[in-house]
Amino acid sequence: MRKLTEILSRFKSMYAAQRALGVRDTTLVRLEAKGAMVDDDGSIWIKSKTVLSGCITKRLNESLTQDK
Repeated sequence: MRKLTEILSRFKSMYAAQRALGVRDTTLVRLEAKGAMVDDDGSIWIKSKTVLSGCITKRLNESLTQDK
């Protein structure tokens, strides 16, 4: 995965990026500010501020240890 900032740096301006990528410039600015990452398929990922706790974390940890 690459940072969105890295991809946007290839363009002269946000307007040029908007035209090339087909995404509104305000959306690009918002995603860049949140530290968005782009995977090889072009999907955008943003780290969640939500912390998993309680039984969800326990089940997640159990499922991860069972896979090993």
